[in-house]
Amino acid sequence: MHPRHRSVMAAAGLLLITAVAYAGVAECGFIWDDDLRVSQNPTLRSLAGLHRIWFEIASNEQYYPLVFTSFWIEHRLWGADPLGYHLVNLLLHAANTVLVWRVLLALRAPGA
Repeated sequence: MHPRHRSVMAAAGLLLITAVAYAGVAECGFIWDDDLRVSQNPTLRSLAGLHRIWFEIASNEQYYPLVFTSFWIEHRLWGADPLGYHLVNLLLHAANTVLVWRVLLALRAPGA
């Protein structure tokens, strides 16, 4: 098998394993601190809230402007439906899985 095809198959396998691990998210609602961070967060509701996310350190319990900007965009796309947030989380985990694998390959780590 051509090395390029082998890499594509390995990446597809990693994506499949990640998807299987997160298969149950379709039926899940918000959990733990999701109410505080997403479903009841007033900074996600307006353009002024987006400004607060970036320029008021105390606008949320922690200053994570990129995370809350992502939530702000997601709130625009699917409102309070947790499925969309869970799918974005799944895609981010899958992308990171492939990224870590590629870094390990570049480092010639055993088993990569």
